[in-house]
Amino acid sequence: MPVNFGKGPKTATQIEGEDQHNNERIELVGRTLAETGVKRLFMLILKNASEYADQQASFQLNGRWLTVNPREWKNGFDLQINVGLGTGAKEQQARSIMGIMDVQREHALHGLPTVGPQQIYNSAKRLTQVGGYKSADEFFIDPKTIPPKPPEPPKPDPKLMLEANQKEIKKSVEKLYNLASELKAEVEKTDSVHVLSVAMLRKTDEIERLAKEIRSRAKA
Repeated sequence: MPVNFGKGPKTATQIEGEDQHNNERIELVGRTLAETGVKRLFMLILKNASEYADQQASFQLNGRWLTVNPREWKNGFDLQINVGLGTGAKEQQARSIMGIMDVQREHALHGLPTVGPQQIYNSAKRLTQVGGYKSADEFFIDPKTIPPKPPEPPKPDPKLMLEANQKEIKKSVEKLYNLASELKAEVEKTDSVHVLSVAMLRKTDEIERLAKEIRSRAKA
């Protein structure tokens, strides 16, 4: 065990700092190898598959089986090769994403047009990926998959509504006038010592209902 003359024992913070520094150096070596070697290898695999494949290939993507023809891959299309991160780097990236989400939350609370549902979902999706989950679908819904709300029905024209209301008032007034005339004629024919008939009582109820309806429509 080496002895550090003139120096005291290292603190836990110093040891943790040295370990983090060593891990960063190892990660840098691994990332350099991945970017200059492994990434190049996968691009060559794609090139060979697109040039020499003699049959279609089937693979599963997001739970669905797809059939493709590798010979149609002429220019690498939308291919992106991501290099894996170590545990320490993932934790650092997760903190970074959560910081971005805090900023997004502040912008949304202040009503700024700089962030929307899609941007918030992208951050949440990225956070789940850093957390080691293959898909964010079990936690969040992609706003792009939500069908748009149906358009609101057009508001009725106030002028047309007023004209229709006046027509209904006119009809009710005419009906009220006819009922009142019929009731007056029946009352004149009825002996005062006799009780009013059921039909006459119904007409009085209808007259009262029409009067209330006309009053309500006139206030509107």
